[in-house]
Amino acid sequence: MKRPKDRNSMMGTRVALRLHPRVGCWLAIAAVAIFACFAGVTKGNAKQIIVGWTSYPADIPVIADAIDGAKAAAADIGVDLKFALSAGAPAQANAVDNLLALGVDVIAIDPEDSKAIGPSVKKANAAKVPIVMFIGDDLGGGTTATLISSDEEAGGYAISKWGFQRIGGSGKVALVQGTKAHQAGLLRENGYRRALKEFPGIQMVAYGEANWQTDRANVLAADMLTKDPGIKLFTALSDAMAKGVAAAAKAASVNPVITGYNGDCETLSKIWTGQITGDLYQGWRDIGAQVVRTSADVAAGKSVPRKIIMPTYVVDKDFMGKISAGSTTGASPGLVSDVKRAIAGCK
Repeated sequence: MKRPKDRNSMMGTRVALRLHPRVGCWLAIAAVAIFACFAGVTKGNAKQIIVGWTSYPADIPVIADAIDGAKAAAADIGVDLKFALSAGAPAQANAVDNLLALGVDVIAIDPEDSKAIGPSVKKANAAKVPIVMFIGDDLGGGTTATLISSDEEAGGYAISKWGFQRIGGSGKVALVQGTKAHQAGLLRENGYRRALKEFPGIQMVAYGEANWQTDRANVLAADMLTKDPGIKLFTALSDAMAKGVAAAAKAASVNPVITGYNGDCETLSKIWTGQITGDLYQGWRDIGAQVVRTSADVAAGKSVPRKIIMPTYVVDKDFMGKISAGSTTGASPGLVSDVKRAIAGCK
């Protein structure tokens, strides 16, 4: 709402209100409404916190899980959550610009490219809008409040070591990377290579990036199997890519060990039915909820840890069976819930 520019225009407004009381009443109501729009939605006497969220689009199942968790947490604590989902670093830069234009109080970012996100972080810094990173950190400069993630290198190490042991510590293996431009991909691969050093009988014969996508992983794995059908283990650094590998293995009539990384319901269901062998479960609904709650704390000026590490689990059919039978030893409530849902067909 524009303010009158001079005293005469202010007097003119007052005269109009005296001459037209009904019009003046409606103008007063409109003024209150416009002020509320600019001031932000209020809850009680406090301004409602507006959290901006940018990540990959929700067609990736774990992102959809994270968004569901974020929405539930936002509704629970009364946060207004604005989404700007994007595919690719340039699109995410535009997404951050859009969130800044909306006047958000804090922006939560899962970076498409951990280095390319730097200029957007710096732009938010200049606008005095704090940044919360999740899954991937900012490696491109600027200041962030915290990083919310599992220990990605430890997760990569754990699922890789489990896979190497599953094939008896020897044989040909392949690594299906998402992209090393994303910090999570880089750290997961670091964990993989650390585990690889512990198994001299393991021979990595194939490697490629599939940008976290099922279709691209399917094509990549099919090519790998054409060149070397003796591959005993595929380590895919995301669930979406593990599904693509599983489809390629089925088409090639081979049955390698296949591991994923994330813990979405469909992948857990495929573990239960034997199509995928194991998974590194991160609990994305819990991560999404933590992102919103932490973002709200940051926007409110509260102190938060520089890193918030979320728990992970290696999940296979045996572990799922124990949970189904009633044992929750070593499992979070979120994992128990997700396993039961996966066994039921993700309904």
